[in-house]
Amino acid sequence: MDKLAKAEEQRKASGLPLGLAWFVKCLRLYATFEGRARRREFLIFMAWNVAISLLLSLVALSLSTIADLLLFLPGLAVHVRRFHDIGKSGWWVLLPFVGVGAIMGAALAIDAAEVVAAVLAILGFFCVGYSLWLLLSDSRPGANKYGENPKGISQVIS
Repeated sequence: MDKLAKAEEQRKASGLPLGLAWFVKCLRLYATFEGRARRREFLIFMAWNVAISLLLSLVALSLSTIADLLLFLPGLAVHVRRFHDIGKSGWWVLLPFVGVGAIMGAALAIDAAEVVAAVLAILGFFCVGYSLWLLLSDSRPGANKYGENPKGISQVIS
């Protein structure tokens, strides 16, 4: 049984509330960049990640920073598996960084040339928006080169 199947079985048998079970599954797959992650798995992990960070920042900012560092690798892994689920390479996870870099470049280029700043800003928002659209897209039905569909859907239903 591979890591993904084992983690899924543990999630189902855990007895934890559904949202927490998905979060724990992602923690168990701490640095697993192979396979696919459902949209639900991704969104629940990210919601718990934000909630933990916000709650800990109310107590102490240093605790929030430590939690963010500890959850970075599982977050990166679930992002990569999410891109795999829609048939994209894990390298697409870098697209928002390109977008943020372009937006920052636009802010720095405002004095130099307004046209350059506008183009960089548009590119940045496009990159970030397209990345969000991809992450929120539905799974590709059936198996792809990254593995079986985690929903168990083998074909498109018309």
